[in-house]
Amino acid sequence: MHGYALVELLGELGVRPKGAGNLYRELRALEEQKLITSFWEASQTRGPARRVYRLTARGGRELERLMPVVAMVSSALVEVQARHRTLKASREAAVAAPKAPRTSRAGVAGPTPRRSRRQLQPPA
Repeated sequence: MHGYALVELLGELGVRPKGAGNLYRELRALEEQKLITSFWEASQTRGPARRVYRLTARGGRELERLMPVVAMVSSALVEVQARHRTLKASREAAVAAPKAPRTSRAGVAGPTPRRSRRQLQPPA
């Protein structure tokens, strides 16, 4: 797969690399680790040649080794999203709920009467 097709595929999966330069740097790093290989392919049309990337056998084994980790992270992210939605809904419900009127200690609706410091101090 050539670089541009890889960018398109990642976009379809919801991954948007921050600039093509970052993607190509990562591809070079993967190539240095012998996880992928690349070669130049002449264009079918009059355009420039394109670099094509392929997973190596070692890269395939590494991908298989990492898949359980990817599944675990994916599951954790789904759980975080679900908890966030629940928390957000409960906060929105609390804000939307009408507030009960404040009552005084005598059970009368309205503001609680203020007491002076002398009234708040216990008897000596």
